[in-house]
Amino acid sequence: MDISDISKDISIPVAAMAPVWKPIVDSIPQDKVAVGDFDSAQHLQYEPPTKVHTMKDLKLDENTGVSPTAVSEPFRLFTTEAVHRIRQEALSENVWNNCQYSSNLAQCQLRGFAAK
Repeated sequence: MDISDISKDISIPVAAMAPVWKPIVDSIPQDKVAVGDFDSAQHLQYEPPTKVHTMKDLKLDENTGVSPTAVSEPFRLFTTEAVHRIRQEALSENVWNNCQYSSNLAQCQLRGFAAK
């Protein structure tokens, strides 16, 4: 079943279901990713979210949960290079061989992925 089949079933136009975002980071060849230590001055690029939604915005009591903040719009935290470095490490053979875990709730998780 493709998206047009779904829209027929639930009477929502396909255009309304299509994502309106584009990836923050474009693909970079692995040989372009630098090695070395993480440097917050070089690798952090925080841009605040355009909107932070509160529990009240979601029609919930402000005392629901542990914070009045419910969710935010996406925001940038890392530079493009930092994202590629994180992906390179997290998707490495060593991490997958030693940190991959499956359960009845989630078929693929990475656990224990921290400095040893």
